Amino acid sequence: MFELILNRFSSIGPEGGCILSAEELAAWPHDDVVALKRLNLLKKASPAKAVECKGCEESCLMPVHVCTEQDGRPARLFVACDKREDTGRVLIEPAALEQWQVDIDLFVSLLASTLDTGHVPDEIIPQQVFYLGSLTINGKRRSVIFVSDNETLISSLEEGLLDRYPHPFFLVAVDPSGSQEIKNGAVFSLRQLLILSDKNSFSFDRETLEHLISLDDGRNVKASLSGTNLSEENVFRKEGQKWV
Repeated sequence: MFELILNRFSSIGPEGGCILSAEELAAWPHDDVVALKRLNLLKKASPAKAVECKGCEESCLMPVHVCTEQDGRPARLFVACDKREDTGRVLIEPAALEQWQVDIDLFVSLLASTLDTGHVPDEIIPQQVFYLGSLTINGKRRSVIFVSDNETLISSLEEGLLDRYPHPFFLVAVDPSGSQEIKNGAVFSLRQLLILSDKNSFSFDRETLEHLISLDDGRNVKASLSGTNLSEENVFRKEGQKWV
């Protein structure tokens, strides 16, 4: 279920976004949508001002017009086709204008609470990168950073936005499956670690996280003893359109 919204996070820019049309939402599994709404992770957005016209096979994106209530007739919504003479006005159902938005602020707050960091998330890059607090794992206090996607993580590191956070590890919403490493800390895929506890909450697989971090610590110790320079080795490389 969480993969549905995790995959949307890469489309959120600093100004927000991640709008889902009624048609897009209808393509999602019904039970998952119900659960996400129950968790308030999907919230109503402003109605669409333009829709895909169903008047012909062209499916043009057209602005929506409102015909107000007159002489006892109810108000109507329509698009006015100016591209074909045989189409004219095409009535639109109000439900077709519904839009939903993924509430990323609530998501990271729930994530920080589930991790029990005792910290209200700090927004480092609006809607994209958040400091969730710190956890003691394997005897070391570590900074927990949520990042929307790999590209945003790399740009944040290059700009030095995350330098102030000691011993960080990164929870990335949209990334290749599995855990990875960069010179600044380990990177873990959230889709590995989130669990739907019941219909009203989700939990975090803390045991798996601690295991992955222990493996990373062991690798770092082994590399240190062998004289390997991890600062040069643990760097993402670009392969096609993904950092791997």
